[in-house]
Amino acid sequence: RMVVAMLVRYCAQDVGTLWEMSRSAMAEVPGVELAAAGRMFAQLEDALLIHRNRNWMPVIAEAAATHDDLVVAVGAAHLIGDFEILWFLEQDGWALERIPYVSP
Repeated sequence: RMVVAMLVRYCAQDVGTLWEMSRSAMAEVPGVELAAAGRMFAQLEDALLIHRNRNWMPVIAEAAATHDDLVVAVGAAHLIGDFEILWFLEQDGWALERIPYVSP
């Protein structure tokens, strides 16, 4: 059931829910204690998302300093969680404006 539910969330482009489902699925790994599963997922999240988002900040700042127009495109996973790329931008003093999604 979990695999089907995760596939449905993936196809619906609901990355946030898919990420949290992955966190929950770690508790079901045979032979891995719940606390260890939590630590492993936290390490994964730090390496894949938080650390990478933080490392992009100097690159974005340099590009903004040398170009009048700038587009920063990231995968959806970088837009979820407490330390999403938008959070880092706001902390760095950027003014952000979300453009509402309009279904085609």
